[in-house]
Amino acid sequence: MHYSNIWPFGLILGLVFLSALSEAEQPRPDLSRPAEIVRFYENCNTICCLSTEEERKRIAACIADDSLPPDMRCERLRKVFSRMKQTIGCVHVQDARMVYPTPSPSRLCAVLFRPKLFRIRGLSVSGGEASVVVATRSLEPESTLRFISEYEATGLEPRPGAAGWMLGRTRSREGRETHQWFLSGGRWLKQADHLVYLIR
Repeated sequence: MHYSNIWPFGLILGLVFLSALSEAEQPRPDLSRPAEIVRFYENCNTICCLSTEEERKRIAACIADDSLPPDMRCERLRKVFSRMKQTIGCVHVQDARMVYPTPSPSRLCAVLFRPKLFRIRGLSVSGGEASVVVATRSLEPESTLRFISEYEATGLEPRPGAAGWMLGRTRSREGRETHQWFLSGGRWLKQADHLVYLIR
């Protein structure tokens, strides 16, 4: 038997095996949970954990100008500002003519950036529509200040998938909400029926 002829074949088999093993160890995306939808709720949690209600009002007032005032240009609030813009871009208003074109910062925050944490409990996708059941808990001001203090000390924001840990650090009762999403132009958008509160 000529081992010199067997060796290249064995090497190829070994490389194929190692390649398959490497692919098996790589985390595969959860195709049943569209990334845009998951990211939306993670952004909402980050916004509420890293900013006070007053800061969110001021930041919301800067969205149209796409610039923060000098006294708010720290890394933490820049991050909140960026997440706010991403979040607004994922929300679809059913009938824009019924909504006040320039809602005040307080109204905008009251509707989109409430002091509330979200955790996806169920997500079903059918064609171009998705129904998302989320667990919610109100975020108390003292909890917000604790999250901000921890961020300022470590520079680490709440990691993706940490919603359960964050909800467990609040004292409020858990609620449930069902949100509707739809696919438009290759992007997932959240129905914003609750924006009727912006009507003059």
